[in-house]
Amino acid sequence: MKKLEDYLNEILFYSAFLRLGLQSYFELCIITFLIYYQSFYFDGWKAYLNTIISIPIGAFLIILPFAIFLFFRRNKQRLFEEDFSKRYNTLYENESDSRPRSVYFIFLFLLRRLIYALSI
Repeated sequence: MKKLEDYLNEILFYSAFLRLGLQSYFELCIITFLIYYQSFYFDGWKAYLNTIISIPIGAFLIILPFAIFLFFRRNKQRLFEEDFSKRYNTLYENESDSRPRSVYFIFLFLLRRLIYALSI
């Protein structure tokens, strides 16, 4: 099992999955909150199922910006190390270590998208 984990860590970087999640975050927020809005009009078992599935997804979407903020706070010293950068570079791409607080931009970016999706 350890060999498989090491092999996957060598060939798979988290950047591709993180990039996909960041690009689809706004759309997921809008879809989830639309399901919440329409969940008061139950038309059958499909509406119930959509509501049940959207509850954990909505909780995840609300928690995600704050989890990323805490992730950066805990790993502040490791941000520009080579191993760490290979895995999580997509979260703070094009940021320099001369402005250490600029890596928190992704938190503000996701929080702004969340607030905008809630207002629609």
